[in-house]
Amino acid sequence: MILHLINDEKIVNRTIESYEAVLNNENVFIVFCNKGSGNFVPKFVRSRNNVIFYDEKCDRIERDFSDFNKIFIHLLDIRKINFVRKYIRHTPTIYWGIWGGDIYPTLLAGRGYQLFSPENSYLKRNKIKRNLLLLLNYYKIKSRKIEKFIHEKVDYIGGDDGDILLLKQYLGVSKKKFKSFAYPYDVILGEKLKQCRVDEQSKCILCGNSASYTNNQEYVLNFLKKMGVDSSYKVKMPLSYGGDKEYISLIIEKGKQYFGENYIPILDFLPLNQYNQLFIDARICIYGSWRQEAFGNIIIALYLGSKIFMSKNNPLTGSLKELGFSLFIIEEATQESFFEPLSELDKEKNRELIIDLYSLERRQQLIMQYFSDRD
Repeated sequence: MILHLINDEKIVNRTIESYEAVLNNENVFIVFCNKGSGNFVPKFVRSRNNVIFYDEKCDRIERDFSDFNKIFIHLLDIRKINFVRKYIRHTPTIYWGIWGGDIYPTLLAGRGYQLFSPENSYLKRNKIKRNLLLLLNYYKIKSRKIEKFIHEKVDYIGGDDGDILLLKQYLGVSKKKFKSFAYPYDVILGEKLKQCRVDEQSKCILCGNSASYTNNQEYVLNFLKKMGVDSSYKVKMPLSYGGDKEYISLIIEKGKQYFGENYIPILDFLPLNQYNQLFIDARICIYGSWRQEAFGNIIIALYLGSKIFMSKNNPLTGSLKELGFSLFIIEEATQESFFEPLSELDKEKNRELIIDLYSLERRQQLIMQYFSDRD
């Protein structure tokens, strides 16, 4: 039996469905929700027989978990560590699936890993606040508890190879690895959009996936200006979640300053089908993160045939290139190479790799390989 510890997030319903499709009746999901006070109400995850909604502020679980021989922690945080410390009295095998947000802000940034480009407004605006937090030792205390748990309790780590390598370099973490991913391309796109390709006549550039500070939006806008993007192009930038109002306003102001009405911030949260349409219209996609981020977006863009630019500072860039994907480096781009269309050969290669590595069938094979107790 597998006990999953997972947050109340948009992708969790399909995660549950993937595991149940392969290992039916062998999973229980503890869903952590409501970071605020009062009674918790799940925002995304649907109620099921094998789902337990949990809030440590309303801690009333009365169950023996000793029959679970595997625990899968989807995104490691203090709440899940506290849960394991309180409820798990035996010694199951513990798997940790990295999401990205669980290693960069706390574990790596505190040890000197650079997340923000120099022109990032968040870096400037929050400098005093961040220095005070460091002075109070907040991040260090938090990371010590997480590091201790990783070293003492975690048996397997799954995620991007670049993330796992950073854990070894910065924290000395060396654990057995398992393969896992959260974004099967065919589930995200559906049958109709699977048949689509990027519109090669489009003059639309899609930038990033959210208003998160680590998207380094100003870094991307400066890059586009340097590349000579003119008024014949539309620059679209999803800003519907992450960040804060002041930060988003600063990004929009710079986008309008550089590209006028051709800069289009996407401020409304779009249904998945509408969001996927953005990729079909985007011949070029830019991801300025210096950390593993927007993986699902990148998978879809590669499958549909977009030309993708990523930062050399992002470990995911190296991982994808090692797998054979054709993508381009922001810091190495020239005006000539930027506007040159992606070749049909490279499009087909990227598409075939996505089908081989990031399909629902592949995900289910990996679940069976690493989590089944069947002979």
